[in-house]
Amino acid sequence: MRQLFHEIRNGITLVTRHFVQIITIMLLMGLVCFSIGMNLSTVTDKAIALKQSQELRAHDPVYFSAYYDNSVPKTQDQSAIHILSTELAKGSAVSYVNTNIELSNKDFANRHHVLIVMGKKTNLAVFGIPNPQSTKPRAYLGADLPEKSIDLPIAGYHLTASQHLPSHASFFSPHGFGESLAHHVVIVLPPSALSRMDEQEKTRALFNTIFLMKEPSHISDDDLSLFLHSCYSWGMSLVPQNLSVSLPEQFRKVVALTISYVVPSLALLILVFFLFFSLGKTLVREELTELRIRYFFGATLGSLSIRVITFLLLSLVVPAVLPSALLAYQAQQQFAIPGIIILTFTLVVFLVCTLTTMRTIKRSIS
Repeated sequence: MRQLFHEIRNGITLVTRHFVQIITIMLLMGLVCFSIGMNLSTVTDKAIALKQSQELRAHDPVYFSAYYDNSVPKTQDQSAIHILSTELAKGSAVSYVNTNIELSNKDFANRHHVLIVMGKKTNLAVFGIPNPQSTKPRAYLGADLPEKSIDLPIAGYHLTASQHLPSHASFFSPHGFGESLAHHVVIVLPPSALSRMDEQEKTRALFNTIFLMKEPSHISDDDLSLFLHSCYSWGMSLVPQNLSVSLPEQFRKVVALTISYVVPSLALLILVFFLFFSLGKTLVREELTELRIRYFFGATLGSLSIRVITFLLLSLVVPAVLPSALLAYQAQQQFAIPGIIILTFTLVVFLVCTLTTMRTIKRSIS
């Protein structure tokens, strides 16, 4: 046991002896791991939401791009509201509100992000909420929100969000890929609540409408024309977009995002590990004389390997594990994929460095 502690202490001494070189590699490694963790989790969230949207695409969904004209007198014809409420109740439409919610109440939902979803088919856009096809008014807390409950007075309802959503809960929006709901408050409202919302919320609900054109009871051409004409009275010129046509462009954006952030980070991580590997070999060569002396005075290869393993753990594994652990604590399950990638790669490099170093030492003293 004394010999074990002695070799561990020598391994720590080896790190301190080359402190400048080691701390440089440690800082680079920690920065790269942190960057990969932050960017890769965002990309995986978007990719998962796009994957989950396959069922929505099967319904031939139509959504809208909006052009606003402030010169048009706003009469706010309620025909669009009535048509949307009817289609939501029939299950031939989905609508959501993700901005401009309760603007008069600055502390609404403790200032967390809020997502309001409406319609019998909300399960096509929101994944992970209990009983997604039920329109009963209710609210949920994101998996990472610290509160145990939040009171939510909205559209004439006084809801309390006390149940946390599972960590994999996510949301797909045709306008902005998908995102995790871990930091959101999710509110499910019946179609009738639409008429009781304020002007800003109604405007967002109209813009964020998704009509399911393959439903047997889908919106008629006349109602769709009236819907668009009524939305124009709200100052919005809505242009229909087919999700099946626009989705390939969204996939290309995800790929571009991956290439722009993740691939360079992974390349830099490989470079940092290569630098560490080269530095480790250089340091071992510098220490070979002392290692030979230790070996000739009775030290075994096993005891020398403890010194090497201690050195590698402190200078390679710890810098990779610490930022990974910090991100895992902050992002929890969202960091699972990038964390596994970083730690697996670190383990492989650690094993390669250990085996290569021990082989070098064995050759030099034999």
